[in-house]
Amino acid sequence: MSALLRGRDLVVGYGREPILRGVDLQVERGEVVGLTGANGAGKTTLFRTFAGQLTPQRGCVELVEPSGDVVNLQGLGLAARARLGVGYLPQRPALLWDLTVQGNLDAACRSPAARAADRWHEPIGVEALLEQFDLESLARHRAAHLSGGQARRLELARLRALRSRFLLCDEPLAGLDTESVRSIQHLLGQLAQSGTGVLVADHRTELFDHLCHRLIQLDRGTLTRSETTQGVEVNAQGTRAMC
Repeated sequence: MSALLRGRDLVVGYGREPILRGVDLQVERGEVVGLTGANGAGKTTLFRTFAGQLTPQRGCVELVEPSGDVVNLQGLGLAARARLGVGYLPQRPALLWDLTVQGNLDAACRSPAARAADRWHEPIGVEALLEQFDLESLARHRAAHLSGGQARRLELARLRALRSRFLLCDEPLAGLDTESVRSIQHLLGQLAQSGTGVLVADHRTELFDHLCHRLIQLDRGTLTRSETTQGVEVNAQGTRAMC
């Protein structure tokens, strides 16, 4: 049995009126699920609920281990969920801006979440991360001086250092140029092939055409459509290869 991250009957809001209305959603390890929906549909609310930043009024978020054991994540915040293998990439890049690229990765590799991950995966060194995410030439650059695409690559490298089993990526392609979009698509495909489950959001469905195994649509807080796609990875040269 593969590990699952799932939300069950999620009702979430910031006041009396709920934003999410009974959402059921799950992601398996090695699967890329694309979440689409107009601005205001509730995508970010859903991501923040899975990440532990919002508490549902009803329902729960659970991690189902390969053994079948179910871990209820209720009451666990962002850091605690990271130690269980749930990584969060928010809409706005969140880095240690005063540190270099290498400094960011050093900090990630020494974090409690990275140490906790030793129980399910071998550690990954900083040099290997710099190479995998094409950051070698930027190792001594401060994070504050990176472009949008470079910052996103560094964020993914930091999550890879934690060996996150699930990635919650809230519009990671927003505002990026075409080359950077292809690079991030390629890296997400690689992470999925290595066994990471990915939930990725964007309102532009064409960006998911060659990345996702499943597409789901959120409309005014309710899942209105789900379909299986033919998962295809876009490599760094832009050519297509079947996953």
